[in-house]
Amino acid sequence: MARRDALHHKAWTLPTSRVVDIWSIEPDDLALARSSITRHPELSARDLLHLACCRRRGVGRVHTFDRALRVAVEGG
Repeated sequence: MARRDALHHKAWTLPTSRVVDIWSIEPDDLALARSSITRHPELSARDLLHLACCRRRGVGRVHTFDRALRVAVEGG
């Protein structure tokens, strides 16, 4: 049981140790997402919005299981 508790503790502290800010979606984010549709046709509308938010805020690296989004954020 102690091992399980330790794993749960790690599972809950990892995300909270990484969260710095939660951004509001702003009109400029929406405009940038929309203008990125032809450049990134492989991304969903949600991913385009995530990409736009990252770009506008200078994020150069993301932790995600979504390979296409990660490549778009990190590689342009």
